[in-house]
Amino acid sequence: MTHSSRDESAKVIDTGAVLVIGNAAMEHYYGVDKVLKSYANTVSTIKAQLPTVNVYAMFCPSAVEFCAPSKYQAGTRSQQRAMNVIYENLQNGAIGVDVWSELNAHADEYLYFRTDHHWTQRGAYYGYVAFCKAAGLVPHEMDEYETGKVQNFVGTMSMYAKDYADRFYNNPDYVEYFRPLNPSAMTVYTSPKMTNGSARSVMASQEAADQMARYAKYSMFISGDNPISHIVSETVKNGRIAIVTKESYGNAVVPFLTDHFEEIYVIDPRQFNANGKPSLNLISFATQVGATDVICINAAVLLPGINSYLKKML
Repeated sequence: MTHSSRDESAKVIDTGAVLVIGNAAMEHYYGVDKVLKSYANTVSTIKAQLPTVNVYAMFCPSAVEFCAPSKYQAGTRSQQRAMNVIYENLQNGAIGVDVWSELNAHADEYLYFRTDHHWTQRGAYYGYVAFCKAAGLVPHEMDEYETGKVQNFVGTMSMYAKDYADRFYNNPDYVEYFRPLNPSAMTVYTSPKMTNGSARSVMASQEAADQMARYAKYSMFISGDNPISHIVSETVKNGRIAIVTKESYGNAVVPFLTDHFEEIYVIDPRQFNANGKPSLNLISFATQVGATDVICINAAVLLPGINSYLKKML
């Protein structure tokens, strides 16, 4: 059983923290214009300081936008509206990626987990398609990928919807995956100096993912959240070097990008410039590695927090 597309007659249980609809749970969303415009300014500032680099804002809607009755997308709850506010306020040539339209066109598919706050990799695929359209790239067709499913996944929503957790444990999700077409090597680092790295997989094997704890199976994508991951393609040699700033929504997107970039530096802004963590200046880093593209991938529900971390990197 997967998320169904919007059902106006669905019985909704509002726990305050989340909405529970049948065997699915999802977070509320409210778009605050001041915050949305601040994020647009942050991305625009990146572009202003890197004028020869392609800079993209990739606003990723959450499940409530497509899987709850329409009143949960009214007014400031609308993530389409929120995305448009951001993109209308981008300046200096920064480019907005219309993820919403691509997801909306496939809203009857398994785009979001029922038991977790992330999108599935199928949802991330449509985000990737939207990025390719914005970046002038040709996306690969879904049927080109080797695919599979990792069973018995129960994610964060089981904790947030406390009194209803049994609904999710008794009806677990699966993690669908699409393997990149081109092989890459990934090394994870804890600081911008990028020394003493640890080799990891861009995507875990079926066997390894099967052995992960049932709450942790989403971390099969780029080994979860790490400060810096450097991915080098074995076959793509086009001179394009991308920096991806992201929180965990970006993890499921990055494997698709490995088929289009020679190198990718994946940066989690939450791991820098605070609480004794290492310092990282994004502009200096981008210049140092010769970045041709900066892609800011951010989930709608996590955007206020990630924006504050992005600002500290400028």
